[in-house]
Amino acid sequence: MTDYSELNLLIDRVLNDRRFCSDENHRVLALGSKALIAENELARMRIKELDLLFGRYVVSMRSALIEEEHGKGPAAAMEWIYNSLTGPGELPPEGETDSQAYFDRAIVAVDSGMQEVMAFHEGRRAAMRKGEQP
Repeated sequence: MTDYSELNLLIDRVLNDRRFCSDENHRVLALGSKALIAENELARMRIKELDLLFGRYVVSMRSALIEEEHGKGPAAAMEWIYNSLTGPGELPPEGETDSQAYFDRAIVAVDSGMQEVMAFHEGRRAAMRKGEQP
């Protein structure tokens, strides 16, 4: 994790010492910097949370395969998947009986979001190829 302690000390110094904060513009920039640091830390923790959640599901699915191939079989393997979805409250909605139809409906939002992410990254790469700041 990035340590912003020195930067935060400098920003506090700018905010509290008129020698460093000679006008309102400096104050606005310093406050904006603090806000950006806080936003960055929140984003970093969200990414870490998602990474760990994804990792949890991959480990559970791998364990399910091991259980199916070398353990108590397919029914016991499904317990791994069921338990990994139950913990965070991610079981499918009640009443869903057609797995393919449910998947086809639910994956639309995932695919749409992924297209947005990929377009963002492609835009950054294109800007970098042109020598621009992304």
